[in-house]
Amino acid sequence: EKGSPRRIEDIVTSLEQRPSNSNPNNNNSNNINNNNNSNPQSDSNSILIPLIQPDTTIYNALLNCWAKDGAPSTRKAESVLQHMEQSYHIDGNQSLKPNVVTYTTVIDILSKSRRRKFAADRALEILTSMELGYDNGSRSGGGRNGGGTGGTTTGDHTVRPNVYTYTAVINCFARSREPDKAVKAITVMRRMEEQFRSGNEGARPNAIAYNNVLNACAYTSGDAKSIETAFKIACVVFDEIRSSDYLRPTHVTYGTYLGVCGNLMPESEARDDLVGAVFKRCVREGLCSDMVLDNLWAASSETLRDDLMEGVEDQAKVPKNWYRNL
Repeated sequence: EKGSPRRIEDIVTSLEQRPSNSNPNNNNSNNINNNNNSNPQSDSNSILIPLIQPDTTIYNALLNCWAKDGAPSTRKAESVLQHMEQSYHIDGNQSLKPNVVTYTTVIDILSKSRRRKFAADRALEILTSMELGYDNGSRSGGGRNGGGTGGTTTGDHTVRPNVYTYTAVINCFARSREPDKAVKAITVMRRMEEQFRSGNEGARPNAIAYNNVLNACAYTSGDAKSIETAFKIACVVFDEIRSSDYLRPTHVTYGTYLGVCGNLMPESEARDDLVGAVFKRCVREGLCSDMVLDNLWAASSETLRDDLMEGVEDQAKVPKNWYRNL
């Protein structure tokens, strides 16, 4: 299939297997003439392969295809990253230098791994290396040193982590089963904020990052202390995005916070009071989505729902004003 991970992988493999001393100018016309008598699909690959070498852009495209796959292979992604790092750091191949897109895409692939604790720890390791590389480069202003994601990359601004990098790491923790994943998620958020304050404009937090921290809180499990800590973090994060000068809550923000209330708070009058206040604000802002309504149902008592829904029995028939800003 055109554009599929398998198709891209086959093309990259063909490029890698091409002899390193092949010259695209040698017998080029003969190759093309000979190919005219073969399969058209084969012709395309045969003509292209002598003309291009695998580089960072090509490998990033391959990683991106894997990231969009339903169950991407972290083993393959790590193998590609290791190959690129060794080619750059050891062999000095500038064309295979991993950049922020490379590392962020690998972290995104890790977030979908079934080995969730490993994925979160590995994502944090990659992020730390990127931060060190960018920070050292900011101070020194040039040079190259180091041997992979375990060390520093002095002067390398191409690995400067951005909001997508940090959000992908937060997502790794949100999808993990660690009882302290809310703490780790907010810690990554604070690191992103510090990067932004230090001059990394690409690390300005966005609503998706906040929502991912809320998601980590909403699905925290463990002892009473872990649950209480996650709930407190969620309240702080929700308050921060509501009072932000440059961010606004989205329907996902409201829906996820209602999920926090439903999952982490016991049924009580206090929960109903909080859920009711959050839902009313959501409606005022015109952000009442199906996700918000679903989580309202799970987090509220029947009495509260009847009061909030104002006689609307079918979710599909809520007033348009409730979702005017979706």
